[in-house]
Amino acid sequence: MHLDVFTALIASTAVVFLNGLALSAFWWRHRSSRWLALWAAAFFVVGIVNVLVIISPGTPKPAALAFGSALFFIGFGLIWQATRVFEGRRPLLGQLVILSVALAFVPAMPQISANVGLRVAAVSLPLASALTLAAWELWRGRHENLPSKSALIAVLLVAAGLVGLRIPFGATAAYPIGAEAPNQLVVFILVGGLIVASMVLSLLMVAISLERAEKSQRQLAATDPLTGLLNRRGLEASFADDKLPAGAAVVVFDLDQFKQVNDTFGHAAGDRLIAGFALICREELHQVDLAVRLGGEEFALVLARADRHAALTLAERIRQRYEHMVVEIEGGAIAGTVSGGVFACAAPKPVWLSGALAEADRAMYQAKAAGRNRVFVSEAKTSASRDFDERCVAPEAQAASF
Repeated sequence: MHLDVFTALIASTAVVFLNGLALSAFWWRHRSSRWLALWAAAFFVVGIVNVLVIISPGTPKPAALAFGSALFFIGFGLIWQATRVFEGRRPLLGQLVILSVALAFVPAMPQISANVGLRVAAVSLPLASALTLAAWELWRGRHENLPSKSALIAVLLVAAGLVGLRIPFGATAAYPIGAEAPNQLVVFILVGGLIVASMVLSLLMVAISLERAEKSQRQLAATDPLTGLLNRRGLEASFADDKLPAGAAVVVFDLDQFKQVNDTFGHAAGDRLIAGFALICREELHQVDLAVRLGGEEFALVLARADRHAALTLAERIRQRYEHMVVEIEGGAIAGTVSGGVFACAAPKPVWLSGALAEADRAMYQAKAAGRNRVFVSEAKTSASRDFDERCVAPEAQAASF
């Protein structure tokens, strides 16, 4: 199959513009995804450079070569900046333009522009570097659990490698400007590979944007907007099988006489008490623990590794801090108290989360009945109680106990 350079340029230019249009359309529907606008702009800028090459065949003059190279560097640099924005970092657009213009004078130097290999190398090295930097920005944010991120990093590095391969094959590759009689195989591999890579990169950028949006929606649905804590749905999602690990503990809190606070001082005052209590919980918990607003004035803590004594100590500390917390309101100040119940999984086997919550809730109501502003521990001790096992222990644990 004969593949001339002109056909390769036309094909790559068409693909680049189509990618830019597709990304622009997606960004138009998701305006908050600013990185997609930068990514689309990158394709458009590169497409414009391709058009300039198509309509201006032959060896360009130094000024034209510098101008085209600057646009090329800006286009590929925008891919780098798009990944920075995606990762929540500030784009360096001004610095990018200044650096691109400065680097553009290198391929335009007489001793370099006269040599095809040096000219291609002077253009290709910054382009490959921009793609590598884009992959590095995503790698820095690898802690975000998005399935397409690893694939996007890999394709960016492959694209950087394809651009870098133009350096040793510059004398036989006519893209953007190379030999008069280009090697067909080299043109097919380098240009064709970049066309495929650009299409895959666009698809992955859309995919990773959708994955983040979906993840954000899930987090929003699982989060209480007032306190920022998990809500009941988030708790159930965190323990989809309803099993707590052995050695865990559950604490249930209920703010005392909260309806009276709302009726006397208004819901805004009640919201401030709820938010203050949630802040105390966040400050007291370890990173592996969970704090949940079950609804209204009721909260739960899931402590990953805590026996009865440790759970009770933590619950008491939270109770005491809340008791001494004062919330300023219009015309004065208010304070509140809280009652709590603790259940700890002392048995070396998993238990039902729903059963553990029920036990802690029962202890909390005992604390209420005893006068409020105190913490009680569930009397369903360890593992000996068969009633407790039937309520709380997971099926496989029950089977093992008989």
